[in-house]
Amino acid sequence: MKKSVIHGICICFLVFLLLLGCTAAGVKSLIPKEANFVFGVDVSGIMKSDITKMIIKEAVIPQDDTGEDPEAALDKQLQVKLGVALKDIDKITCFAFQLDPEMEDADFGIIVTANSDAGKVLNGIKEKFELEEDTYNNVNYVKSIQPDMKMSAFYTGNDIGLSNNEVLVKKMIDVSKGEADISSNAALYGLMNAYKDNSIYAVGLVSEEMKKKVDDPYNRIEDIALGLNLGENLTIKAASEAGDAEKAGEIAEDLNGMKALASFVTGNNADLKKLVKDFINPLEVVPKGTRLTLNVAYSREVIEHAVKVLPALMMMGLGGAMTGGTDSGDMDIEEDEPSFEEM
Repeated sequence: MKKSVIHGICICFLVFLLLLGCTAAGVKSLIPKEANFVFGVDVSGIMKSDITKMIIKEAVIPQDDTGEDPEAALDKQLQVKLGVALKDIDKITCFAFQLDPEMEDADFGIIVTANSDAGKVLNGIKEKFELEEDTYNNVNYVKSIQPDMKMSAFYTGNDIGLSNNEVLVKKMIDVSKGEADISSNAALYGLMNAYKDNSIYAVGLVSEEMKKKVDDPYNRIEDIALGLNLGENLTIKAASEAGDAEKAGEIAEDLNGMKALASFVTGNNADLKKLVKDFINPLEVVPKGTRLTLNVAYSREVIEHAVKVLPALMMMGLGGAMTGGTDSGDMDIEEDEPSFEEM
């Protein structure tokens, strides 16, 4: 398998995370009250993590391929593709107006908190995506002129508000000027306050429409919260409200039972077996009254092994699908064959 393919997969994943972003206390004044889902990444904090530096060096842009510092090379690629440099970004916040499996017709907003000059960051985005200037409520903003792309944006202070919906950007402008209600959703803000200090987090309220699309007992879930911290290791904490202690117990038992299935589908692949042992087996959903909780930590060594083998395993699965294979057997290797790391 070509290294460029692996690197491309990892770059796309990292860019995806950066685009979806994180929240800080100051950006709440830009989030409309109708929002019921927030997903975030602390960009500045993540880039200081030893694990992030290892991932960039080992998988995203290896130094021996580029001849330059891996972090500098990644920053250059993002500048070319997005018109934004990592050093210019502190945090990003993404919010949506519905929490639905298909996310049909969902409007979303992104708030980029710049490290210094938000206007400079917005100009980079404007030039890269050929956005034109306009004015609303005495505030300058930019919008796309290409029919196949929807993007509008403005900035206030160190925050840049972007959206796929020009009307939503105008609403964010009104909110920023105190001319529209800010989010009065106490339940969502409670989750945000509890999880916003994580490197990556996602919090959301489950809509009645979504509950209708899932079976009992999962239709009892009222909210979902997830936090990931990247430092010397990776820690994950999650919680969800089921509204009923008995249903919470049923959900926990069902989710924990899925670990056996994960072990079954690994077949004889040594690397898959190790990934399941390291990542899946430690997961344990614990019911505490009506709430479900999960807490787990992964060492740097476990993350490093996954970084080295996961892209290859993904390509093995893709190759099997392209040749007509669809089950785990297509990924099996004989017991006496070496694992990916040994080859």
